[in-house]
Amino acid sequence: MRELKPLDPAASSPQDIWFDYFEKRTPNGRTVRELVFNLHEAKKHDHVIALIEAALSNGHIYSWMYEVLAITYELDGRPPADVERALLSAVDPSVDFESMMFSSAFLSRFNNKKPALRMYRQASRQNPVRPEPYILGLRLARDLEDIDAIEWSVVGILNYAWSKDYETLHKEAIVAAKNALVILKKAGDQKHIDSFQKSISDARTRDLVIEVRWNGNSDVDLAVEGPKGTLVDWQNTQSISGGVHVHDGFGPKQENCIEKYVCVKALPGQYFIRVNHVWGNIVAGRVSVKVIKYHGTKNEEVKIYPTPIENNRGDLIINLENGRRERVNENLKKNQQSWLELWPHPSRNMAHGPGVGPQRLTRQQRQVLQQFLGTNNGGAQGGQFGGGFVGPAAIGIAPTITQIFEGSVMGASAVISDDRRYVRIGINATFQRIVDVFNYSLNNGSSMRANGN
Repeated sequence: MRELKPLDPAASSPQDIWFDYFEKRTPNGRTVRELVFNLHEAKKHDHVIALIEAALSNGHIYSWMYEVLAITYELDGRPPADVERALLSAVDPSVDFESMMFSSAFLSRFNNKKPALRMYRQASRQNPVRPEPYILGLRLARDLEDIDAIEWSVVGILNYAWSKDYETLHKEAIVAAKNALVILKKAGDQKHIDSFQKSISDARTRDLVIEVRWNGNSDVDLAVEGPKGTLVDWQNTQSISGGVHVHDGFGPKQENCIEKYVCVKALPGQYFIRVNHVWGNIVAGRVSVKVIKYHGTKNEEVKIYPTPIENNRGDLIINLENGRRERVNENLKKNQQSWLELWPHPSRNMAHGPGVGPQRLTRQQRQVLQQFLGTNNGGAQGGQFGGGFVGPAAIGIAPTITQIFEGSVMGASAVISDDRRYVRIGINATFQRIVDVFNYSLNNGSSMRANGN
């Protein structure tokens, strides 16, 4: 505080002292921090508040000030509205999902539950399929006994929370819903009770549920391909058509010998189910595929298909006539590519013989598959996609010219917030080395080293 030469404290208020200080001086950030720290150590909270307010008014703005101001407001016993105003000033003005989630957590940290809950709900409108706002918002909604917010969070969790601990999350949501109904019944609001119960009941319905069970010390994997969607399996757990792979099981424990797929709102059409035998022995060489359509509704259909495993796989095709989804999830579509866009589903190719499935591979499709899989044996071997691949002379070549960089490359980009309080810098470093180069002959399909051998 060596730079500070304040007026007589007895004759001036803290506001007068610090406004006068910043009007006559231009201290650097380090000096301001030292001043705030020393005043906090001396427990002069009114001076800390006056200093930060004066600094902000005179253009000395630092990102830490709003958080310190909110803390000092609480220590000084200021009204909650002042604390909330300081916290909201610290919130990043960006409207992207991640910024809103960070801001909500920041507000929750200071026990400002109402504005934090409002921001979680705003984040869910930005990206409705992300489960985090509903999960974190439920805890705030329960503390506030906000029935509308509880309904919003419970419906969101039941629809979109399908992580590994989804069963725990769903149970927690149902308990919160039951407690909210108790509050509504005490208030005698029958209309609200009816609408609340309907929302929760609708959220618990599932258009399609697929369970695969088996016996034996073995591992079986389930893959499901829906209309216009990607392949869903234990690696690709979510598709653009709403399907989610929620359980990947294996032996020897019988209770863990289950694979499960759930689609809350599914596209109508054909669904191709593939069961892969990974390792171990399956009792009787077959699995049980349980298909539940319209789960939780009055039109629920349950069918069990004993499916034999031949050549380490079993395939099944089902039709879903009345799926509630009308379009794919655009938020996921940009990051995923449809399985159908790559090649036809194995249950529709020649591996199962002519006439099996609604479609056989065309000559052009076999050429693309041969090139993609690297099968250059003239059709003598078809792998899991069946025989009948054409020879290398029939493959079409479409050269693509591109640049390949070698060495170290670093790129950086910066984004400044609207109020010029924050600068976000993204840095991307790439280290690349060319190990070997091959020439490829278009005449005979052979490859040669670049050195001419």
